[in-house]
Amino acid sequence: MYIGGYAIECKIKAKSMEIYKCRSLSELRAKRELSEDQVFIHGLESLIVNLLPNDVSKRLRAGSAWRAFTSQVNLWSPQWRYRQDNPSREAALNFLDAVDEVWNWLEKNV
Repeated sequence: MYIGGYAIECKIKAKSMEIYKCRSLSELRAKRELSEDQVFIHGLESLIVNLLPNDVSKRLRAGSAWRAFTSQVNLWSPQWRYRQDNPSREAALNFLDAVDEVWNWLEKNV
């Protein structure tokens, strides 16, 4: 689950770099005139808002991928790597199914 959430973070950043034709997050930050806190963060919803163009964010919010994002994927935290407890198999599968849906949406629509 940790890697799944991290994959979405990287996908959002990579797609943003593609859109704005940047080779690094530092270049993206400068080109978009964003603060370091807006780019070098792990908050998935903040990354969508700050890095993706408004039209992409609006389209994402209009479909089922957004429901998957808000109900599952956006619960992700980089602190999960330190968790001592394990989620149930069902919870893990639900989370990873949501990750797949969001990943595929980003791949096809951005």
